[in-house]
Parts: sequence; structure tokens; C-alpha cells
Amino acid sequence: MMHDLLNLMNVEAKEYILNDYNPDLVNFFTYVMSRPNDIILYVKPYFEDMNSEKYYDVREKFNTLSKTSFERASLFLVLKMILYQYHKKFQIMVNQLHIL
Repeated sequence: MMHDLLNLMNVEAKEYILNDYNPDLVNFFTYVMSRPNDIILYVKPYFEDMNSEKYYDVREKFNTLSKTSFERASLFLVLKMILYQYHKKFQIMVNQLHIL
């Protein structure tokens, strides 16, 4: 899977070493490579009915979990997607203000 991704980026090597300083990102990609379907099934319910109160519940739970747990890796995705959606919505609002 990762080999295919690197091929798409025209990277050819005998060996690939992926590295990052963010342990949550490393943990997330470890599980993405080994259990992608499990992550999808785990996070799907979070996106069906998310609100600000649930966001804070997810964040609190995330902060209590082991740094290498599957659940933390999955919640990492949930938190990043929520923040991305918020940022996207906020950016649209800012852009509209500039137009006015």
C-alpha cells in the first residue's frame, strides 16, 4: 500500500523509511497500514452526529489513552477531521467578510 503511494510520487528506492516527530501521526499511520478497515468502522459513527460537546468528549478521551493504542490512532483522525471542517468553515466566513 505505502509502496504504491510512493510510486505515485515517482519515488524509487530499495527501502523506504517514513519518519515524523509527531508520535500520534506515526501511530495513526501504523494502524492505517495494518488495519485500515477497522479504523473506518471505528470512526464512522463519530461523523454521523458530531457537535462541539462531543468534540470535547472525544478530545478528553483521546488524552487519556495509551500513546500507541488503536483507539487513540482512530480518534486522532476524528479530531483532525473535525478541526479541518471547522477551519474550512471559518475560512469561508473570513473570505466572505473580505468580499463585503
